[in-house]
Parts: sequence; C-alpha cells; structure tokens
Amino acid sequence: MRGRSGVSSRPITTFGEAKADPRYLTPVTLEKPLLRTCYGPIEDFLRQNPSYKDEIKLLPKQPGTKVDFFMVGETLWAADVDATIPELIHDTVVRGAKILNVTPEQLGDVACFKNLNHPSNNRDSNRKLYGAVFDALLEVQREFNQQMFQHFEVTSHPRNPKFPREDLEHVLKERDLTSEIINESVLVVSVDNSGDRELTHKSKTVRISPAAAAAPRPQDE
Repeated sequence: MRGRSGVSSRPITTFGEAKADPRYLTPVTLEKPLLRTCYGPIEDFLRQNPSYKDEIKLLPKQPGTKVDFFMVGETLWAADVDATIPELIHDTVVRGAKILNVTPEQLGDVACFKNLNHPSNNRDSNRKLYGAVFDALLEVQREFNQQMFQHFEVTSHPRNPKFPREDLEHVLKERDLTSEIINESVLVVSVDNSGDRELTHKSKTVRISPAAAAAPRPQDE
C-alpha cells in the first residue's frame, strides 16, 4: 500500500533525520505507528530546531540506553541512534514500540531514508555508510527478529553527486538485494551537512527487499 506521498504507508522507522520542518523530513504519510530517529544527540536536535521548542516534549529517560525519546507534536522521535549498530536499532525500535503501544514487528516493518549522508560529503564514504546501514538492518533480521524490516525505502535523486543511483545499485548488488522504483516523482528539500545550502527537487523512492538476503547463513563445515 502506498500513501499520498508515494512511499509506504505501512508502519515505519526512519533514520538519519535532523530537522522537524516537514519540508526536510523523510516523506511518509502521517499515520501511526511512526518513529523518526536522528543520529546526533538530543542537544543537536534542539539546537537545529529552535522554532519547534514549544512542540518538543522530552520523555522520561529510560534506563539501560543512551537514546533519548521525545515527541514533536504527535510524532515519536529518538535521538542518538546510530543506524550502523544492529543492537541499538533493535533496542530503540522495541522501546519505541512500547511507547506507541504497538509491537516491534509493526513499528519495525519498513526502514526509510532520505538522502542519508556521511559528514564528509564524500561519495565513497556514502557508499560505505549505506552498506553499513543495510548490513545492520539485515543483522537485526538475522539475530533478533526475522519479522522486522521487511523492506527498506530510499528516497534520493538519481543524480545525487554524493550518492548517485549507480552507487546504490552497487551496494545492493554486493548484498544480493532486489529493488524497484515505487515513486518516480517525490518532491523533497535536501540540505547539505553545513545547513548553508538547500535544494528543492523531485526525487525517486526505491523499495529494497531484503527478505532473501536475511536468511540465516549456512554454517561452515
């Protein structure tokens, strides 16, 4: 099922968010359950979103995790989530699901990204970053819960100089992942890492199916 934005309206978790302004968010339909996560700590998020200070509500700190959960309006967020660490991804989704009163399988059904970008803006670094994130999500399936992250969705311009479509295809091929374009024209606003430049453009959303790749690896003789 696809939502009005053209991307999945199934329960999702997004990664690599930074700004609460809808123009910059990973484009998804405004349906629950939804968890948006950002790589940096909560202090970075508060500093980057001063106009949303009255809408941000910090939730009680949970023992046993560095992650901070908070609400922006009606949406649950989590800060300090490194999407290359499978244990952290799984733990964050489990905790977020409890807050939203849904199951981890529901909240962790689809992982979504929009212009995930390495701080260096380097093409090779971005290739490695996407590979590390995909590997972490596959590891969540293998080691924690095979029902989680049935699909990944990446929204990006095919000619993005920091991570063009051929680089994404290379990362997928290395992991035997299959993909299909589910939307040819998603209007998004991209911002560089410095926050000084932004670009409004039409991107494409690619759905990646990892189910076959997530099967348990055969044991060596």
